[in-house]
Amino acid sequence: MGGAVIGRFLTRSPLAGTVDRVVLDAPMIDAGVTSDQGARKHGMPVFFGRLSARVAAWRTGVDLDRLSLIRHPPAVPSWWTGAGRTRETASMAAEYAQSDQFRGARIHLCDLAGLEIRDCEVSGLKIVDCYGSDVYLGGDFERLVVNDVDVTAYVEAELDRQHPTRVLARDATSPDDYRAAWEAIETVWAETLDRARLLPEAKLHEQVNGEWSLVETQRHLLFAGDAWLGNAVLEEEAPYHPLGFPAGGMPPDATAKLGLTLEATPTLDEVLAPRLARMATMRRAVDGLTEAELDRVCGRKPADPYPDQEYVVRRCLKVVLKEEAEHHRYAVRDLAVLEVGA
Repeated sequence: MGGAVIGRFLTRSPLAGTVDRVVLDAPMIDAGVTSDQGARKHGMPVFFGRLSARVAAWRTGVDLDRLSLIRHPPAVPSWWTGAGRTRETASMAAEYAQSDQFRGARIHLCDLAGLEIRDCEVSGLKIVDCYGSDVYLGGDFERLVVNDVDVTAYVEAELDRQHPTRVLARDATSPDDYRAAWEAIETVWAETLDRARLLPEAKLHEQVNGEWSLVETQRHLLFAGDAWLGNAVLEEEAPYHPLGFPAGGMPPDATAKLGLTLEATPTLDEVLAPRLARMATMRRAVDGLTEAELDRVCGRKPADPYPDQEYVVRRCLKVVLKEEAEHHRYAVRDLAVLEVGA
């Protein structure tokens, strides 16, 4: 308990500000976490570890939670150093963006409850011997293993069962395939937008669990069509509508150069006017599609921020199909939540 005792001293003492560094050899910094690790080490349920910690607190009269250096870090002015490892104890910033500082890192014996990782490269990510409830994973994972069971095929099959347009979009190869996929996408969006119009306008701007609102989703799909169809495939003179909403991470100067007004707050109908017009353009494109057109190399890329590489019509139209199918899945998921709260 030496680490915890010193930590409490550094939290409460008026002399804490004079301390520059603290070196401890294998300190116990959280009784609960240590009990959990001990239980797992001996093949016992984690419950027994937590029970032992509660018994110890009851018998000693010591509030072990208050001694936790994880939940209550000491007010050390600079660094907390233990057994040759340097640990920063100042409260972490609320958000990290466009950083590689966590690449290859090891997070051990930390309280990560409520942690959110969004739009990140996570190849090789391991979460081992952790515990908690309501763990959510969402993204494009080539392989996903849960408790030594590869669930990749199961998850994909279940998503395909629930959302058949995913299969049509993913597997489209011939002109007829592209036409069939687009027809299915038009149908499901028409049905979903009819549902959405039954809700108050304010609900259509409401984000569910931090995801895009229904209106923002329509704005994003407008941009996807403008970029991959209007600019890359059709080479229109002015392909980008100002209400388009690109994926997160596009630099502000790049969005301004494209004439996008990200700060705009349009109504659903205001967004749907250009959105449905772009969908009609896609309908005309797939209606006249041929094998030769699918294999044609585009003269432009979707937008300036995209890499300089070869863009083939087949690939560009496939991106539009997959964007439509996946974002429809997200939209109906969140729409169900909004309908319950309406």
